[in-house]
Amino acid sequence: MSAYIIAAALIAVSYLIGSIPTGLLVGLYGYGVDVRQQGSGNIGSTNTLRTLGVIAALLVLAGDVAKGFISVSLAGLLFPQAPTLVTGYGGVGIFHSLVVVLSAMSAMVGNNFSIYLRFHGGKGIGITAGIILALSPAIAGILFLIWITIIFITRLVSLASIVIALLFPILTYLFFGSLWPYLAFSILAALMAVFRHRSNIARLYRGKELRLGEAIKEKQL
Repeated sequence: MSAYIIAAALIAVSYLIGSIPTGLLVGLYGYGVDVRQQGSGNIGSTNTLRTLGVIAALLVLAGDVAKGFISVSLAGLLFPQAPTLVTGYGGVGIFHSLVVVLSAMSAMVGNNFSIYLRFHGGKGIGITAGIILALSPAIAGILFLIWITIIFITRLVSLASIVIALLFPILTYLFFGSLWPYLAFSILAALMAVFRHRSNIARLYRGKELRLGEAIKEKQL
Protein backbone atom coordinates (compact mmCIF):
# COMPACT_ATOMS: atom_id res chain seq x y z
CA MET A 1 0.00 0.00 0.00
CA SER A 2 1.25 3.48 -0.87
CA ALA A 3 2.76 5.52 1.95
CA TYR A 4 0.56 8.42 0.86
CA ILE A 5 -2.61 6.36 1.28
CA ILE A 6 -1.47 5.20 4.73
CA ALA A 7 -0.66 8.80 5.65
CA ALA A 8 -4.08 10.04 4.48
CA ALA A 9 -5.87 7.29 6.42
CA LEU A 10 -3.78 8.03 9.51
CA ILE A 11 -4.61 11.73 9.37
CA ALA A 12 -8.33 10.91 9.08
CA VAL A 13 -8.16 8.48 12.01
CA SER A 14 -6.32 11.08 14.07
CA TYR A 15 -9.15 13.53 13.48
CA LEU A 16 -11.70 10.97 14.67
CA ILE A 17 -9.60 10.22 17.77
CA GLY A 18 -9.25 13.91 18.53
CA SER A 19 -12.98 14.44 18.05
CA ILE A 20 -13.90 12.13 20.94
CA PRO A 21 -15.63 14.54 23.39
CA THR A 22 -13.96 13.41 26.60
CA GLY A 23 -15.51 16.07 28.81
CA LEU A 24 -19.01 15.41 27.53
CA LEU A 25 -18.64 11.64 27.98
CA VAL A 26 -17.27 11.94 31.52
CA GLY A 27 -20.03 14.35 32.48
CA LEU A 28 -22.91 12.41 30.93
CA TYR A 29 -21.92 8.84 31.79
CA GLY A 30 -20.05 9.48 35.02
CA TYR A 31 -22.24 12.16 36.59
CA GLY A 32 -25.38 12.47 34.50
CA VAL A 33 -24.47 16.09 33.70
CA ASP A 34 -24.02 17.79 30.35
CA VAL A 35 -21.08 20.12 31.01
CA ARG A 36 -22.09 22.18 27.97
CA GLN A 37 -25.02 23.38 30.05
CA GLN A 38 -22.89 24.22 33.08
CA GLY A 39 -20.45 27.00 33.94
CA SER A 40 -18.68 28.37 30.87
CA GLY A 41 -20.23 25.72 28.64
CA ASN A 42 -16.82 24.39 27.61
CA ILE A 43 -16.19 20.62 27.65
CA GLY A 44 -12.58 20.93 28.81
CA SER A 45 -11.04 20.03 32.14
CA THR A 46 -11.19 23.54 33.65
CA ASN A 47 -14.96 23.88 33.30
CA THR A 48 -15.31 20.25 34.42
CA LEU A 49 -13.30 21.08 37.54
CA ARG A 50 -15.57 23.97 38.40
CA THR A 51 -18.79 22.06 37.76
CA LEU A 52 -18.05 18.41 38.63
CA GLY A 53 -14.93 18.45 40.81
CA VAL A 54 -11.33 17.31 40.81
CA ILE A 55 -11.78 13.63 39.92
CA ALA A 56 -13.94 14.40 36.90
CA ALA A 57 -11.50 17.08 35.74
CA LEU A 58 -8.55 14.70 36.03
CA LEU A 59 -10.41 12.09 34.00
CA VAL A 60 -11.14 14.63 31.28
CA LEU A 61 -7.56 15.88 31.27
CA ALA A 62 -6.20 12.32 31.11
CA GLY A 63 -8.53 11.50 28.23
CA ASP A 64 -7.57 14.60 26.27
CA VAL A 65 -3.85 14.00 26.84
CA ALA A 66 -4.29 10.39 25.75
CA LYS A 67 -5.94 11.45 22.48
CA GLY A 68 -2.93 13.54 21.52
CA PHE A 69 -0.39 10.99 22.71
CA ILE A 70 -2.06 8.11 20.86
CA SER A 71 -2.38 10.06 17.61
CA VAL A 72 1.30 11.03 17.51
CA SER A 73 2.54 7.66 18.75
CA LEU A 74 0.54 5.80 16.13
CA ALA A 75 1.94 8.07 13.43
CA GLY A 76 5.45 7.58 14.80
CA LEU A 77 5.11 3.81 14.73
CA LEU A 78 3.94 3.83 11.11
CA PHE A 79 6.46 6.48 10.04
CA PRO A 80 9.44 5.78 12.32
CA GLN A 81 11.91 8.20 10.76
CA ALA A 82 10.19 11.02 12.62
CA PRO A 83 11.70 11.82 16.05
CA THR A 84 9.13 10.89 18.70
CA LEU A 85 9.11 9.27 22.12
CA VAL A 86 8.13 5.86 20.70
CA THR A 87 10.66 5.87 17.85
CA GLY A 88 13.61 7.62 19.45
CA TYR A 89 15.57 10.59 18.18
CA GLY A 90 18.21 9.02 15.95
CA GLY A 91 16.93 9.52 12.42
CA VAL A 92 15.12 12.48 10.92
CA GLY A 93 12.97 12.16 7.81
CA ILE A 94 11.12 15.22 6.58
CA PHE A 95 8.24 13.26 5.01
CA HIS A 96 7.82 11.08 8.09
CA SER A 97 7.99 14.13 10.34
CA LEU A 98 5.40 15.90 8.20
CA VAL A 99 3.01 12.96 8.49
CA VAL A 100 3.41 12.96 12.29
CA VAL A 101 2.77 16.70 12.39
CA LEU A 102 -0.30 16.48 10.13
CA SER A 103 -1.68 13.67 12.30
CA ALA A 104 -1.11 15.80 15.40
CA MET A 105 -2.74 18.82 13.81
CA SER A 106 -5.68 16.71 12.64
CA ALA A 107 -6.22 15.43 16.18
CA MET A 108 -6.14 19.01 17.50
CA VAL A 109 -8.67 20.14 14.91
CA GLY A 110 -10.88 17.21 15.89
CA ASN A 111 -10.67 18.15 19.56
CA ASN A 112 -11.51 21.79 18.89
CA PHE A 113 -14.07 21.19 16.12
CA SER A 114 -15.47 17.73 16.84
CA ILE A 115 -17.50 15.99 14.16
CA TYR A 116 -19.51 14.42 17.00
CA LEU A 117 -20.48 17.85 18.39
CA ARG A 118 -21.40 19.62 15.15
CA PHE A 119 -17.87 21.00 14.94
CA HIS A 120 -17.76 22.45 18.43
CA GLY A 121 -15.29 21.30 21.08
CA GLY A 122 -12.68 22.18 23.65
CA LYS A 123 -9.80 24.65 23.62
CA GLY A 124 -7.08 22.14 22.85
CA ILE A 125 -4.69 22.48 25.79
CA GLY A 126 -5.06 18.89 27.07
CA ILE A 127 -4.69 17.25 23.66
CA THR A 128 -1.76 19.54 22.81
CA ALA A 129 -0.08 18.44 26.04
CA GLY A 130 -0.41 14.82 24.91
CA ILE A 131 1.01 15.66 21.50
CA ILE A 132 3.98 17.50 23.00
CA LEU A 133 4.59 14.64 25.43
CA ALA A 134 4.76 12.19 22.53
CA LEU A 135 7.05 14.49 20.54
CA SER A 136 9.37 15.54 23.38
CA PRO A 137 8.92 14.73 27.09
CA ALA A 138 11.57 17.36 27.85
CA ILE A 139 9.54 20.15 26.24
CA ALA A 140 6.38 18.82 27.90
CA GLY A 141 8.07 18.83 31.30
CA ILE A 142 9.34 22.40 30.95
CA LEU A 143 5.97 23.69 29.81
CA PHE A 144 4.17 21.84 32.61
CA LEU A 145 6.42 23.39 35.25
CA ILE A 146 5.78 26.85 33.82
CA TRP A 147 2.04 26.17 33.60
CA ILE A 148 1.72 24.95 37.17
CA THR A 149 3.87 27.83 38.48
CA ILE A 150 1.68 30.45 36.81
CA ILE A 151 -1.46 28.79 38.14
CA PHE A 152 0.03 28.63 41.64
CA ILE A 153 0.87 32.35 41.56
CA THR A 154 -2.20 33.71 39.75
CA ARG A 155 -4.84 30.95 39.93
CA LEU A 156 -5.60 31.79 36.28
CA VAL A 157 -5.65 28.61 34.20
CA SER A 158 -6.33 30.47 30.97
CA LEU A 159 -3.34 32.78 31.46
CA ALA A 160 -1.07 29.81 32.15
CA SER A 161 -2.36 28.01 29.06
CA ILE A 162 -1.83 31.02 26.81
CA VAL A 163 1.71 31.59 28.10
CA ILE A 164 2.85 28.02 27.52
CA ALA A 165 1.21 28.01 24.07
CA LEU A 166 3.35 31.01 23.12
CA LEU A 167 6.48 29.41 24.59
CA PHE A 168 5.96 26.15 22.69
CA PRO A 169 7.45 27.38 19.36
CA ILE A 170 10.51 28.77 21.14
CA LEU A 171 11.23 25.48 22.88
CA THR A 172 10.54 23.54 19.69
CA TYR A 173 13.17 25.58 17.89
CA LEU A 174 15.67 25.07 20.73
CA PHE A 175 15.13 21.28 20.80
CA PHE A 176 14.49 20.46 17.13
CA GLY A 177 16.28 23.30 15.37
CA SER A 178 15.60 23.44 11.65
CA LEU A 179 13.16 20.52 11.50
CA TRP A 180 10.60 22.73 9.83
CA PRO A 181 7.50 20.48 10.10
CA TYR A 182 7.81 20.47 13.89
CA LEU A 183 8.48 24.19 14.08
CA ALA A 184 5.55 24.96 11.76
CA PHE A 185 3.30 22.75 13.87
CA SER A 186 4.34 24.49 17.09
CA ILE A 187 3.51 27.89 15.61
CA LEU A 188 0.12 26.73 14.28
CA ALA A 189 -0.66 25.05 17.62
CA ALA A 190 0.17 28.27 19.48
CA LEU A 191 -2.01 30.34 17.15
CA MET A 192 -4.90 27.90 17.50
CA ALA A 193 -4.61 27.93 21.30
CA VAL A 194 -4.66 31.73 21.38
CA PHE A 195 -7.62 31.81 18.98
CA ARG A 196 -9.58 29.34 21.09
CA HIS A 197 -8.83 31.44 24.20
CA ARG A 198 -9.89 34.74 22.65
CA SER A 199 -12.87 35.10 25.02
CA ASN A 200 -10.55 34.40 27.97
CA ILE A 201 -8.12 37.02 26.70
CA ALA A 202 -10.94 39.56 26.57
CA ARG A 203 -11.93 38.74 30.16
CA LEU A 204 -8.30 38.89 31.30
CA TYR A 205 -8.02 42.33 29.73
CA ARG A 206 -11.17 43.47 31.56
CA GLY A 207 -10.07 41.84 34.81
CA LYS A 208 -13.14 39.59 34.72
CA GLU A 209 -11.51 36.18 34.23
CA LEU A 210 -12.39 33.74 36.98
CA ARG A 211 -9.63 32.30 39.11
CA LEU A 212 -9.53 28.76 40.44
CA GLY A 213 -11.77 28.55 43.47
CA GLU A 214 -14.14 31.27 42.30
CA ALA A 215 -17.69 30.22 41.51
CA ILE A 216 -19.24 30.96 38.15
CA LYS A 217 -22.23 33.23 38.60
CA GLU A 218 -23.31 33.29 35.00
CA LYS A 219 -22.51 31.39 31.86
CA GLN A 220 -19.53 32.80 30.02
CA LEU A 221 -19.55 32.52 26.24
